[in-house]
Amino acid sequence: PSIRKILDGRSDENSKRRERVETTLRRLISEADIFACSNKVDISSRDTRTVLLDGLTYLINNVYTKINYVASGFNTEDEVAKALTRNFETLQTDGGYPNDAAHSEMQSWLADEARSHRRVSIRTLTDKFTKRPFGWSEFDTLGVLAELVNLGKAELRKAQSTVSPKESGLIQKLRSRTGVDEYLVRLCDVVDPASLRVAR
Repeated sequence: PSIRKILDGRSDENSKRRERVETTLRRLISEADIFACSNKVDISSRDTRTVLLDGLTYLINNVYTKINYVASGFNTEDEVAKALTRNFETLQTDGGYPNDAAHSEMQSWLADEARSHRRVSIRTLTDKFTKRPFGWSEFDTLGVLAELVNLGKAELRKAQSTVSPKESGLIQKLRSRTGVDEYLVRLCDVVDPASLRVAR
């Protein structure tokens, strides 16, 4: 036989072998018990895709227990930029903001860092909130920060100066190779109304 026939025959054998392996794997996965975080996962369907999806979903939800704190997520630089300046008049029925839980977590952590006199760069912030138990994306982390800045609860600083939220291309700068270390985050100083009256 010619080399072409031999190669075609091998190719056909490989394709059939691949199909057999795939069929066997699908069958084994669909029949398997799935465990995540040492617990057996309840599977809603024995379809291979559903088995894997249910297992991964359980794993993510139990490793990143605070991933759902960002209820209104961010997917692009533009969405994060809009969060810096948008009007927050739309509240939930309970009077809170969609990402209230995320705001509280970030504010609490920033307060802890301030008490310990640690500087918080954009890199430090994203390192914190993209890891467990949060698992937020880079855009979600920056979006929550943008909302805090918009609400007057946090501020961005660079070279000892406050950065305007309206600065052109700000989000791109925050994500740049140098920006992640040059831009710092801190909570805004909150003035107690009673103290302010005394000072007057």
